[in-house]
Amino acid sequence: MASQDYIADESSNEDDIEEPTLLDASIQKVEEWYSKFNEHIERARNFLTFLYVDQWDLNIRQARELTNKPTMEFNKLTAIVRGILGEYRENSPSLTVRGVGTKVKQQTVDIYEGLIRHIEYESDADIAYQIAGRHGLECGWGAARVVSEYESPTSFNQVLRIKPIMDFQSAFWDPTATDANKADGDYCGVYSVLSLDKFKKYYGKICPNPQGVSGLTGNYYVQWNTRDTVMICEMYLKEYFEENIVQLSDDKEMTAKEAKEVLDKQEQYLAQNPDAELMGFEPLSIANERVSRDYKMKHIIFVQNKILEETEYPGRILPIPYFEGDSTVIDGEQIPIPYIQDAIDTQKLMNYIGSEIAYGILRSRKETIMATADMIAGHEDDWLNPGQVQGWLEYNFDRTAGKPEFINPPAFNDSFMTAYNNCNRDLMQILGRFEESRGEETNAVSGKAINARKTASNKPVNLYDSNNQRGIKQIGKICLDMIPHIYDNKRDIMVMGKDRKSKSVAINQPNGFEMNPGGDIEERVDNDLTNGKYDIEIRVDGSFDAQQSQAMDVMIRLAQVNPAIGNLIPDLLAENSGLKNTPQMVERLRTLVPPPIIAKEDGMPPPPPPQQPPNPEIMVQMGRNKIDEDKNKIAMAELDVKKNQQYLDEQKIMQEANATNVNAHVGLTKAAAEVDKVATQKNIAILKHADTMTKHHTPKPDNKKE
Repeated sequence: MASQDYIADESSNEDDIEEPTLLDASIQKVEEWYSKFNEHIERARNFLTFLYVDQWDLNIRQARELTNKPTMEFNKLTAIVRGILGEYRENSPSLTVRGVGTKVKQQTVDIYEGLIRHIEYESDADIAYQIAGRHGLECGWGAARVVSEYESPTSFNQVLRIKPIMDFQSAFWDPTATDANKADGDYCGVYSVLSLDKFKKYYGKICPNPQGVSGLTGNYYVQWNTRDTVMICEMYLKEYFEENIVQLSDDKEMTAKEAKEVLDKQEQYLAQNPDAELMGFEPLSIANERVSRDYKMKHIIFVQNKILEETEYPGRILPIPYFEGDSTVIDGEQIPIPYIQDAIDTQKLMNYIGSEIAYGILRSRKETIMATADMIAGHEDDWLNPGQVQGWLEYNFDRTAGKPEFINPPAFNDSFMTAYNNCNRDLMQILGRFEESRGEETNAVSGKAINARKTASNKPVNLYDSNNQRGIKQIGKICLDMIPHIYDNKRDIMVMGKDRKSKSVAINQPNGFEMNPGGDIEERVDNDLTNGKYDIEIRVDGSFDAQQSQAMDVMIRLAQVNPAIGNLIPDLLAENSGLKNTPQMVERLRTLVPPPIIAKEDGMPPPPPPQQPPNPEIMVQMGRNKIDEDKNKIAMAELDVKKNQQYLDEQKIMQEANATNVNAHVGLTKAAAEVDKVATQKNIAILKHADTMTKHHTPKPDNKKE
């Protein structure tokens, strides 16, 4: 009856059809991938088994064992694959960030690049890249992932980490995706195994009776569920929705909801300022409008009977990129092509021929004896192993047949060795690994010929290397996509420079306010990692150790060609030596570098240029001029002395004259003072006499009352 819910008739509405639950939809999407890709997974498992476990078909091995023939393996493929992986390590790519647009500051670009480099360092990303590249060579595809985790158990800050996916068959993607990294698909995910105890510790309250995903698909990987483990599935899923977007008359693009808010504020402003348009204000209007299909991403973890976690994923790029080795498309189906695929049959033939050679060598050591039973009666043990008998072999003479006779073993067939060598040559040609790429001597004598053979050797591998780099670049894009969401708060982070040295940088630091190009006041934030557009580039510069060795070799050659160059780079030579006491060597040798170069590297102004030694003739002339100048100075000094003496004499005469005048003036002053004194005394006497006379002639007052 439940199936009738999904049967539509003329009276039914599509909206009445029940949508599958998120768990059912997730399980269905996983089934889509493995139903399409299980055949290729089985082929890849066979390739891995051949490469590392057993290179003989079971029926052929059993047939040879019945006849006591050896089944030996002369595995050339593993050494070649490991050699290529070693080349990957020596030529590890580096991710370079560049800003998009004019608003992005170079300082922020450098922080982004240094942060990604530090994420790679802390994650041991080289291991993740090499495992993905190794699976590309062996199976035809691989995978890696970017995750976020807390910086420490006691921190709320999150960091990004790059993780390897050890088992190639545990990752899955949308089978309809056509992008090389499956980034255009609607989902991706990975299976993982938890012990039952750990599962109960993490999810016991949510799902006390988990049903692992064993049997969920026909995939070999998910059939490894045991009684003590639980297989869980982790998926990143895009959920699509429709939204109206508009373009305003000032060419700014936004959602219809955001545009409505802008136009409402504009309407309020015009209501408060009716003369705004007369003053030059140009009102905004909607120029274009369309319906856009967008998506959000969800992160879910589930077992077959329960969704354990369901969270919103802040990024927009699927965080598990598909690392393609090589592939082709037949009837719309992607067919992975591992690097070793075409060499399998040749390797089998080498094993067959090598085993026959070994069998022929074993047979050549066994001698056959022709004799009657009477000839060796009583001496059977000696004749059974005649090579172990020292001295002589005893036998019974037979009058009819005579004595025992030795029959020589069949001659070793040298054509087997020729066939084996031809197979070895064919194998190397199939894989494109000529002798030069393996460090062996060949008939190529000149350097040009050797380099040409090396280049030819690398061409088949370059395809896989290039595809692996494309996957690494996608990892960088995922980091760029997630950094604004993970590193969105004010804090100090570690960044790493190209010299592999780390330093601390403060990010998202508020620093006052500033006016944006639109004329609005907004908060200024230094080292803001939450804004701006960035892109990623990938470069193959070799590993740091390899680059250091190459730099050392180049600098030594330059110094040999021009010794003056050696005087400019003694500290760089020491820095690239990689010795234990390198810092001390650099510090001491840096004193030999010209000061202008040191000043420029340290960001200091250049020192003044040293003075050039003068010409001797100029020095003599300057000496003569100095003597004449000194003579003139002496004459002028003597003249000044005479002038000063004359001035002093004149001053002395003037002082003496002034002294005489002063004495005369003092005498006159004293005489005048005496005259004034006498006059004053006379005036006082007159006043006293007048006062006395006044007292005698004044009548006495009448005391009677009226």
